[in-house]
Amino acid sequence: KITPSDLQEDVVDAAYGNLYGYLTSDNCPLNIKEVFLNGSYIRGTMIRPINDIDVFAVIDDSDYYVNGQEPNPQSVLNSFKNYLNNLADYEDKCKQDRPCITINLSKLHIDVMPALRHAGALKIPNSALNGWMFTDPKTHNQGFSDIDKRYNYKVRNIVKAVKRWKNDRELPLPSFQTEVIAMYIFNIFSFKNAEEGIRLWFEHAEGYLNMTMTGTYQHLEQVRNAVRDTKGALDKAEELSDQGDRGAAIKIWKEQLLS
Repeated sequence: KITPSDLQEDVVDAAYGNLYGYLTSDNCPLNIKEVFLNGSYIRGTMIRPINDIDVFAVIDDSDYYVNGQEPNPQSVLNSFKNYLNNLADYEDKCKQDRPCITINLSKLHIDVMPALRHAGALKIPNSALNGWMFTDPKTHNQGFSDIDKRYNYKVRNIVKAVKRWKNDRELPLPSFQTEVIAMYIFNIFSFKNAEEGIRLWFEHAEGYLNMTMTGTYQHLEQVRNAVRDTKGALDKAEELSDQGDRGAAIKIWKEQLLS
């Protein structure tokens, strides 16, 4: 019920295909070398509703050098915004949402991230928009895909369940970090089914949480407390199930993950 429907995925595919055509067109003045989807949609961990997708648009630094120096990120973002806003399909639908350009469509938001390529490595604008920072989305995507495949594609469903739990509680933990934590955990601990996998996530997540993930210490404590509460509840559910009271155990699971 929380996995996007085929119709919702068709909307994403059509919107991405349309944008891809514009960004790779011979008429595009941005000198874009590569365009690819990123984020939870491409890794299979997106949950309903689909609000936004992430698109990387790769440019070579040599095409944008200013007096031999890397371009100012804001100038690159301005170029992207101006081009997109002048297209009939996106006219007056684009805004800068640092450090990317967001296209607001009726059923979907598309975040277009300029990525500067230098000697094969990618950089994206930093949050202050005064420089570029290294990123490696394809390595993360491949790493997650490898773990997911190892467990017959069950990891993505565990992450979806955790995202639903996080969203229901409005916790200040970016969805991307739930995937990062899952990768840490399932590189060490194995599971046989969804129940084991979800309990493993809550059993070990606190050890991988840090302030970089949440932004502030207050947010970190908020997430930690929520993880502890749910871990305790799922431990109780396991105890009840072992005692033969599966109905009570299922009730706890529903309260924790389907609230």
